[in-house]
Amino acid sequence: HAGFYAIGAYVPALLATRAGWSPWLAAGAGILLAALVGAGVAGAALRVSGPYLAMVTIAFGIIVEAVLVEWVSVTGGPGGVFNIPKPSLQQHYWLILAAAALALWLTANLRRSPWGRAFLAVRGSEVAAESLGLSAYYLRIMAFTISAAFAGLAGGLFAFLNGYISPDSFTLQTSILFLLALLFGGEGHVAGPVVGSLVLTL
Repeated sequence: HAGFYAIGAYVPALLATRAGWSPWLAAGAGILLAALVGAGVAGAALRVSGPYLAMVTIAFGIIVEAVLVEWVSVTGGPGGVFNIPKPSLQQHYWLILAAAALALWLTANLRRSPWGRAFLAVRGSEVAAESLGLSAYYLRIMAFTISAAFAGLAGGLFAFLNGYISPDSFTLQTSILFLLALLFGGEGHVAGPVVGSLVLTL
């Protein structure tokens, strides 16, 4: 997820600082690209399972980090991107609160939707879900894509609220931190990542 987080951060940061895009449009482009890349990675990664799946996803994150460091002419290399437009301090907190509330609302509604019930069916038993006519492979791709879009949104928020980004913020350790937040907060609960994040900051 650090790879998608990086895409969601770097794309809007570069569009805003070098192409003059508005932060809102730039953030939307970052989310869209993160989702598209997520779908592509999922299409390849989900053809394998177990430790091989883990290896593919970890490799993707490492590749993205390497690109951020080596593609100096575009990403700024280890120095990163400076002078990203920042909201005022008051707007900063309201924007985070609104984004968190929107993400939780969307996730809660997704769980109650037919798509969400299909996701839960595949998670519970892939064989049983496929016996009902559901394609576990395509449902997993859709779940991966949605997850990548959320990571892209988080990356865009990080870029604009921080005002500066560098490859150091998008390492394998970042992905592990996200996973720990999920585990500490309770997997399968909408508010789990929020609770886990609070636990990790204490």
